[in-house]
Amino acid sequence: MLSKNKFNRFSRTVVSLVLCLAMLTPYLLAAETTEKEETSSKTETTAETTTLSTADDKALKDLQNKYDKLEKQIKQNEKKLDKVESSKSEEEVRRNKLNSEIADLNSQISLLNEKISVLDGSINKITSNINKLDNDIGELDKEINKINYDIAVTQNDINSRYDTLKKRLRAYYMSGNTSNLQILLSSKDFSALFDNAEMIKRIADYDMEVINGLEDKIAQLNDLNASCVKAKNELNDKRIELSSEKKSLSARKADEKSSEELLDSKLSEVSEKRAESNKLIDQMDKESEEYKKIIADKEAERQRVEAEMDKLIIARGSNAGDKVEDDNSDGEEIKASGKYVKNPLKNMQWPVPYQGCYISSPYGSRTMNGVKKFHKGMDITVSKALGKDIVAAQNGSVFETGYNNSCGNYIVIDHGSGVFTKYYHCQKVLVKKGQFVDKGMRIALIGSTGDSTGPHLHFMVCVKENGELKTLNPANYISDPYK
Repeated sequence: MLSKNKFNRFSRTVVSLVLCLAMLTPYLLAAETTEKEETSSKTETTAETTTLSTADDKALKDLQNKYDKLEKQIKQNEKKLDKVESSKSEEEVRRNKLNSEIADLNSQISLLNEKISVLDGSINKITSNINKLDNDIGELDKEINKINYDIAVTQNDINSRYDTLKKRLRAYYMSGNTSNLQILLSSKDFSALFDNAEMIKRIADYDMEVINGLEDKIAQLNDLNASCVKAKNELNDKRIELSSEKKSLSARKADEKSSEELLDSKLSEVSEKRAESNKLIDQMDKESEEYKKIIADKEAERQRVEAEMDKLIIARGSNAGDKVEDDNSDGEEIKASGKYVKNPLKNMQWPVPYQGCYISSPYGSRTMNGVKKFHKGMDITVSKALGKDIVAAQNGSVFETGYNNSCGNYIVIDHGSGVFTKYYHCQKVLVKKGQFVDKGMRIALIGSTGDSTGPHLHFMVCVKENGELKTLNPANYISDPYK
């Protein structure tokens, strides 16, 4: 007769088959894979964040050092300019001083724009890392919940099957049973005796084999529980990392806001000095060589800036038939359709969306400061224009944004098929390079930055043909709907 201990061991054997062979192995493999992937992801994210912070901190320190040196130089120049030769006229002295200050301020503005660009890029990358951590945490939570659920279901199955087995074995024991010897002695012949003996041996061997398997599978169940604990610990580590990233993000946003406020102050200062300088130039003798040289230098600077911008567009902008797409690599959410327009020149939108706006200077030849030249764009303004909205004339991708002494704050949009629009003298740019914008989307504020005589938008339409960038008359593609 089988002993009670053997019955109990047999019951545990059946439990092991139910639990481990059918259910645990896939989850163990999944847990192991998840663990490796999460650990790898965490390592990569941490490395990226550290490298990013180090590089950005160095760049920002270098820019700040350059800015501080320039600030010191400006103060030194102001003292030097106060001690000019008495042979020069008061107007000339003042004009030279203003021009020197304007040049220094423009250099500072360029440095501030570069600093803001670094900060902005860093913020976007940190935001992207935070979003990735949030996703990883969400996925890990789901995996932990799934494992815990499966463990609970499996444990319930174990308990149910174990109870059923105990009832069956108890009934088998209570009904009586023959010993191994009785089974052997009751055999009718040698063949039956051999068969009965072999059957008993196989049952015993199988019993021991399953018992050993049970011990292995129980160990695997413990490993699975350990994996769950480890996954939870990693989740807590990621949450700590996330909190650190958020603190860093808050600090960088505060730094960016401070830089933007300083930039606005510098832009206002350079605008005031430029207006004063232009007033002094207007008072000069238009026939004097000095006046002609000043105007020629301004025009040469404008052409140089325009040529550099056009060269970049020719090299990297779209061509006829090309489709432009969103290149928002920083991960920021952009509310735009991303829809490509087959014929961008058709149905362009008026870029200054206000009643009473007007063209202050049309496309074509014009005389300015006593000099005749070709105006490649259309100047649009409106009453109390400063700070009012500028909108995109057509769907497209922001090809370039920036600041220079001639154009001030500017935007170039690539609409695909080799069609581009330009927006100059903005008070503030509201979009980023690579961002897709829809027609009518707010992209900037009207300003008077750069070489400007007052708040207005200098709007241009260009097309790339045969390796050249040609300007078109905007009046042929947009019309004022607010008249």
